[in-house]
Amino acid sequence: MNAAISATELACAVPDRLLRDTPCVLWSATPDGDWDYVNSAWTRLTGQPVESALGTGWLACVPEARRAQLAEELGNALAAAEPFNLRTVVLAADGTACPMLMQGRPGVEPNLQLTGFSGTLLPLRNEDERQQEAFLSRLSHELRSPLNGIQSWAHVLESRVDGQTPGLVRALGGIRTGIQQQVQLLDELMDASHAMTGRMRLAMETVGLGAQARDAAARAATQAQARSVVLEVELPSSELWVSAAPERVRQMLDYLVDNAIRCSEPGAAVILSLAQDGREARMTVADSGQGISGDVLPYLFDPFRSPAGMRSPRVEGLGLRLAMVRLLAELHGGRVGVCQDEVGGVRFSVHLPLLPEAPGEAEAEAGTSRPAD
Repeated sequence: MNAAISATELACAVPDRLLRDTPCVLWSATPDGDWDYVNSAWTRLTGQPVESALGTGWLACVPEARRAQLAEELGNALAAAEPFNLRTVVLAADGTACPMLMQGRPGVEPNLQLTGFSGTLLPLRNEDERQQEAFLSRLSHELRSPLNGIQSWAHVLESRVDGQTPGLVRALGGIRTGIQQQVQLLDELMDASHAMTGRMRLAMETVGLGAQARDAAARAATQAQARSVVLEVELPSSELWVSAAPERVRQMLDYLVDNAIRCSEPGAAVILSLAQDGREARMTVADSGQGISGDVLPYLFDPFRSPAGMRSPRVEGLGLRLAMVRLLAELHGGRVGVCQDEVGGVRFSVHLPLLPEAPGEAEAEAGTSRPAD
């Protein structure tokens, strides 16, 4: 039996109701890769009519910054005429960027003539993971409520304490700091839950990564100085522009720089660099601290992973920050990487698709970000 069948054969072989009610997106394509069929799950996912997805119309629901790369990857897979699995992002009807897995198989006649392709478009997360992430969201909400109450009462007590009781002032300051740390952890938990369940919205703008890197170094300067760590920034001569949510780029850089500083010994250097790598921008944070066990590297970006061989025991938290870096990079149509340096230390990288064209001079001078088209 052929792995791919035409739209007409599919409609004849499978009841309309089954095709309509199937929760995953089913598609078939010509030998050239143009879609000639997609079921109504496409409309439920994207809010767009199935007719608009035919041919190459479905690419309009892929973030603009990711389209060219996906089209190239898909073209290579189709040319090979072999089964393929491609990770991508699809914009849902509510504007949410949903990580998806595009699977396809070729159909070949007995005479080895290629008849086309068929496949599915599936969410990258399974049901068990979605239930776990929904629980984390509820847990974060329930924990935040009592913390808000404690914080409010701490403010009331501080307003009634004078300088004659320095011990009490210090105690209330410790309470406030502890609450702020817990609230930060809950914010990270909520962020991770939203990202993993596909409920995170990205307000995409044209962003200059060089400016983002300089700002990240400025924010981390006090932390680096307190730990006697040298923080260096290496930037290209011209700005690199991407389509991204500025606050999420800041989040990725802050997490990686914070991680590197925490894992570095006094006197060590942390280098934040930016470079063009083909049609991608590569943001790299390298340190010379304790390395990572080789058997841990494949799991480094998994959430809640804190094995003994991962990093310095000084690093605290829920084990979500590196997972968030990966999730945010993928939501932007990018990817992450990590490797050990030969001289010691670890090098983390985030790759984001470059915009095909840089913004005009007037736009670049006006600021480092603007709404994406």
